[in-house]
Amino acid sequence: MQTMADRKQAVLDANRVFYEALARADYPTMETLWAREHDIAVIHPGWSPLHGRKAVLDAWRRIFTGASQSSLNCSEAKVYFMEDAAFVICIERMPEGEVVATNIFVQEHGAWKLTHHHGGLIAQIAREVSGDAVH
Repeated sequence: MQTMADRKQAVLDANRVFYEALARADYPTMETLWAREHDIAVIHPGWSPLHGRKAVLDAWRRIFTGASQSSLNCSEAKVYFMEDAAFVICIERMPEGEVVATNIFVQEHGAWKLTHHHGGLIAQIAREVSGDAVH
């Protein structure tokens, strides 16, 4: 049986692979990261919600078309567990700015798979109020 530390690391590893695929515009890896046996959805900043595997993966394909590698990275990742599911809240940092993201994972065949990704812009006022202002 996995310890809580092992479970946490496994979720963080799945989250890291997601951001590596995103930074490399690596569609084949991105496709393998998403759940097949659970419903999935994604909310990209400024987009309407997308529901279902086809819509979600078509969106990633469109995003990656013509995209090159970027310096996107995930920082301040925190993992939260809910029985056989987990979510990660993190900050996506890229040259254009920062986005706060939530990534929800479920277990399928012993691996953590994404069921939801939600990225939202961070208002500067919110960062200042929370004490997280970037200097």
